Amino acid sequence: MNFRFEFAPKDQIDSILPTLFDILYENMHEIAPTGKSRDIDYKEWFNEVSPAMQKDPRQIVLMFDGDCIAGYFQYYTTTDKLMMEEIQLMKEYHSSGLFNEFYRWLVLQLPQDLQTVEAYSHKDNVKSQKILEHLGLKQLEFNNNYAAYHYKGRYEVILNKYKK
Repeated sequence: MNFRFEFAPKDQIDSILPTLFDILYENMHEIAPTGKSRDIDYKEWFNEVSPAMQKDPRQIVLMFDGDCIAGYFQYYTTTDKLMMEEIQLMKEYHSSGLFNEFYRWLVLQLPQDLQTVEAYSHKDNVKSQKILEHLGLKQLEFNNNYAAYHYKGRYEVILNKYKK
């Protein structure tokens, strides 16, 4: 496998989002069904993500295997926090080593003075919850608005785990 990672160009984000939604939908429609049609889910997601991506601190990293998108990571940073918003890998890349290789790349891109890391995981996404715990995050509370658990941890744990 020939993995590489690139920041999604913000001026091309609207043309990239349909591919990213395909990955998200494939992974999540059974875990967290909305009860809406795929088209409505896409429109609502696009209308939320597209404008959010125009904000400076928010980024999407595209994960490639050769020339094919294998996954993506959406996040933002503040002066001392990494907020992991979404990480999705195509199913054929689960347990492929892509996740670990990505994090080894990511820690070299992020500010070194980050203190904390946070994320949310849908209440029914047990695999995501286990990954967050593997990254050293602890479950804080349940957010009823998102039907998700809020996780927080020390960025240093991720940095030490993945820095080469």
